[in-house]
Amino acid sequence: MEALQKINQILQTINKKQFYIYAGIFVGSILLTEGVVLWRYYQKTNKLRREINYINISREDAQDIFTRAQRVEKQQKEVDGILSEDTNFKIAGYFKEMVNQLGLSEKQKIAQPQSIDRDDNYIETVVNAKFTQMNMKDITILLQSIEQNARLYTKELEIVRSTKMPNTLEVKIIVATLLPKTSQELGME
Repeated sequence: MEALQKINQILQTINKKQFYIYAGIFVGSILLTEGVVLWRYYQKTNKLRREINYINISREDAQDIFTRAQRVEKQQKEVDGILSEDTNFKIAGYFKEMVNQLGLSEKQKIAQPQSIDRDDNYIETVVNAKFTQMNMKDITILLQSIEQNARLYTKELEIVRSTKMPNTLEVKIIVATLLPKTSQELGME
């Protein structure tokens, strides 16, 4: 009650002009304080929204990585299953037999097998082959035959128009397969 009486006394002693100045300062300070609070509120809200968006993007990326990891694991199990079916598979012999069956042996000039050590649990065995005097039908039949064996895949294919024989193509193809590393090759003796 005493505080109200003091305020009333002060208001009685000041003139109208001073009253409007004090009231304006009081209202202005309240509006300024409210403006600062609202500005901080919206600044903090926008910052939190940006963080939420970043977290959602990171979550989606993590989900994509997890999905890809599951897919890779599934594919690796499929590859291991295919490799375990025939542990004595020799790509050079299979490729030579396939070329002979397709009647392309006279068009084949080079077939060089080689092994490439990989960082994972497999050794990649490739056959570099070169064919001359091929047409698109021969190439299609060759590629279909490779595709029919789940163990083989075409790693590289180069088709060039022949400069020696008109209307024929020269084909360089690299066909590969994977072989599981043995425990000695993995360093688990």
